This record gives sequence, structure tokens and C-alpha cells, in this order.
Amino acid sequence: MIVLASSSPRRLAILRSHGVEPHVIFPEVDESLPAITTTADLEDALCSLALLKARDVYIRLQRGLCPIVDASHVVAADTVVFKERILGKPSDFEKAVEMLEFLRNSAHQVFTGVAVIDFLTGAERTLCDVSTVVFGDYTRADIEDFIHNEQPFDKAGSYALQGEWVRHVVQVVGDRENVIGLPWYRVKELLQ
Repeated sequence: MIVLASSSPRRLAILRSHGVEPHVIFPEVDESLPAITTTADLEDALCSLALLKARDVYIRLQRGLCPIVDASHVVAADTVVFKERILGKPSDFEKAVEMLEFLRNSAHQVFTGVAVIDFLTGAERTLCDVSTVVFGDYTRADIEDFIHNEQPFDKAGSYALQGEWVRHVVQVVGDRENVIGLPWYRVKELLQ
């Protein structure tokens, strides 16, 4: 059985859409990222954070603090939106508006760091997947309507590709599921 070390309902939905019903355990770690100066630093930081999450759950399982039977792998991930700087989850309405105005009529990248720990051997593997998303034009009223309807405060960059915001997406280059939060086909390789 795969253990998903994540509180993200989107990651859970991605796994379920591929026929995987994981056991979910929320990691208990500080999820803040260090100051990032390059995209290579960002990839390393996301992989490190994902590994921190996976190790937290793995250790708790090993110590019997989270009862579970037949765990095969622990999977954790962290996703950020990047355009000149990291755009994390907005703290309030105005931050969400600011982010979406910043992304208007432009391309940005979505990075997801993933860590997988083999439960039996303790072997650790990581990867970082990158997708590019291009937004078209939209108004402040479009942004405000979206924020009121979708409540994007738990989403990096203030949007979800699978929600109503998709109508403003001109193009996605790379794995769409990576943009949602988990590049399943690359994760599947780590599990084999």
C-alpha cells in the first residue's frame, strides 16, 4: 500500500484517478522554503522539502505512531508556481488578486518536488518535474469572481488548473497533473 504524506486533496484525487487508493498521513514539518536565487536551487529545495515530509511520515510509521498494515512506499510532494519569484499560497484576498494580476498575459512555471521512500528498505528517491503554463487576458472582475467562487487560498499561485480558472489558460507545456500537484507518470517510475 502507498502512503501519501500530504494533506492535498488534489494529490489524493490524482492517485485515485490512476487506480491507487493510498493511506493518507499528514506530515508534521515546517514547509517553508529557503531564499531561492535560481531555478536549480528551487528544484533542490522542493526535493528536500518533499523528502523531509516523506521522512517524517516514514519515521512515524516505523515507530508505530501511525498504525498501518503492508506499507510499500511513502510518497510526498511539494508544488510551487514560479515567475521571477516563488508564488506560494495566498494569505488573503488581496494577495490572491496580486498574484493573478502578475500572471496575466504571460507564462510561468510550476515545479513539483517528489520524494518516495521504499518502506521495506528505506531507500529514498527524489525528482522534480517542471511544467510551463501560459495565461491569457482577463479582468480584475474575473479575478475577484474566481476568488469568491473557488477560494484559492490553499493553492500555489492562487489558481487550480482543474477548476473554473482553466478558461484563462492558453497553453500547458508539460504534465498537466504536475500543475495540479503530482506528476503521476514520473512518480510511477520511482515506485517500480
